[in-house]
Amino acid sequence: MRTVRIAATITVFELVFAFPFALWLAKYARSPSLQALTLALLTVPFFLSIAARTIVWRAVLGIDGPINNALLWLGVADEPLRWLLFSEFAVHLGLIGPYFPTMVFPIVLAITMIDDDLIAASRDLGAGWGYTLGHVVVPLALPGIVAGVVFTFVPMLGEDVVPALLGGGHVTLLGNSVHSSLTALNYAVAAALSVLVLGAMALLIAMFALVMRRAGGVAGAFEALRQ
Repeated sequence: MRTVRIAATITVFELVFAFPFALWLAKYARSPSLQALTLALLTVPFFLSIAARTIVWRAVLGIDGPINNALLWLGVADEPLRWLLFSEFAVHLGLIGPYFPTMVFPIVLAITMIDDDLIAASRDLGAGWGYTLGHVVVPLALPGIVAGVVFTFVPMLGEDVVPALLGGGHVTLLGNSVHSSLTALNYAVAAALSVLVLGAMALLIAMFALVMRRAGGVAGAFEALRQ
């Protein structure tokens, strides 16, 4: 339950920030150089070890880290905040960066495929930006949104590096339990726990297929209206 709660929280957080970022990148970042640079920056982390990216947070969030030193210098805290590291807060923070690109890329692809004429037609017919966003952009980008949720939520169910490095043994997730069971040669428990991940993945993929089928009908209706 802790794993599902943390994974769901991070997925919602990623979606809230990734959708407007993807909308800007797909429709408003008109400079090809800016788009290429942004996509490159989102891609670079995939070439780095997640352990190498995560271990940096231990120095940043530690007792003698820059955050605690800044809080002490500003007088916000009387002593170093020990809960910044080896806590659920640290695990949440460590999961945000690695899974942001997995949420952004599918949404960017979906929004890029939306015809600009549909957005322009909605505005010309008197719809405000909020109405256009809710009734044109979001329905047509729904397959990308669902794909981003799947690509973000499911891998986090098996995440074990970030909790091990930033949880300090106090935040054990499903992936850590599977790894511990394999280390102890307890393959039956490891297999049983892995079935939970596979079941969640199958459920989300089925939901993705259903949304894709319905979104295809919405996209077809908009295309017919445009023509």
